[in-house]
Amino acid sequence: MIMEAVFHTDEEYREILQRLEELMKEAEQLPYPNVKELVTSILQYFDLIHREPLARLMKTIESNQPELKASLENDDTVKTLFSLYDLMEGDIESSPLDNPKTMGFVPVAEVGLLSKPLKREREE
Repeated sequence: MIMEAVFHTDEEYREILQRLEELMKEAEQLPYPNVKELVTSILQYFDLIHREPLARLMKTIESNQPELKASLENDDTVKTLFSLYDLMEGDIESSPLDNPKTMGFVPVAEVGLLSKPLKREREE
């Protein structure tokens, strides 16, 4: 069963993913090391705030509604989201930017609380 679009069609969703991939590639090419570090940190924190609740949702679904997981796997947008967080098998992996065939999200090994927050340089 494919779910109905709420905000975007499947085609629009694929276009959004493509644009995100383009932006990620642009960010990787920035000549400013501090900006690259900032972008990476932002992505790590976005990953953190999404990965834990999504993993909990998936655990609950698998425990209480296994048939729902099968249904969700048939929806490309849901499958894409869960595959980004290694919760479903999918076409997109959460691998580093150096693999041009993937979206370039934060590798699982790099997810975790940052040991040292970025320090802002004061402008005087």
